[in-house]
Amino acid sequence: MAIRLLIPGKELRAHFIDRVKYHESKAEAYEKQAREVAALAKPEPYMSGDPTNQLLQSARSHRDKAQYFALLARYVDADSLHEANIHDINGLELGELLA
Repeated sequence: MAIRLLIPGKELRAHFIDRVKYHESKAEAYEKQAREVAALAKPEPYMSGDPTNQLLQSARSHRDKAQYFALLARYVDADSLHEANIHDINGLELGELLA
């Protein structure tokens, strides 16, 4: 059985804008943590499991997601209904929208 969801474009745009804010906030938090960890100790170059690099990677991941959602928010047609399937729920982080 396939599940088909119809989501108003205005709700989708608002959701995408919220996701941009969320991911930017997470990226800033990880970058702050990375600066704090780096100030505590200087790991050896190319150290495996360097916590600063791991935090910076998490920050980059959230920055990428913020850019993705910003693009979607910019170009989604707010005046249309948009069809989403069960796979879109995860990829577009629609869980909160549907709660």
